[in-house]
Amino acid sequence: MAVEYKDKKASELVELLKNHKGERQVVILQDYPDPDAISSAMAWRFIAREYDIETDIFYSERISHQENLALINLLNIDITRWEGEPFPEKRYKHAILIDTQGTNTKLADQIEAANIPVLAIIDHH
Repeated sequence: MAVEYKDKKASELVELLKNHKGERQVVILQDYPDPDAISSAMAWRFIAREYDIETDIFYSERISHQENLALINLLNIDITRWEGEPFPEKRYKHAILIDTQGTNTKLADQIEAANIPVLAIIDHH
């Protein structure tokens, strides 16, 4: 049964996801991810799974607060610290930036170098 959305932005998001079904996407967070970014990345992952989209979530520096580490550990969140290796050019079809526009993450240069186009920029607000 198809779900109809009255909200235009929700409908546009559904169409975007449908158009990228089956992809593998890299989700980029700011260098020092906070709970808003982490939970938004997880929300994207859960929604994307409904459209057969695989996601890998990356950040580049460290999880700096104990409560952020507790969030990741207690919920067993699969999130990876980038260790300086270049992203493989063919592994990811698109990048999703969450709570960053690329200015507060070292990974913006990495996805550009790997020719991974940005599909969406999502702010939890």
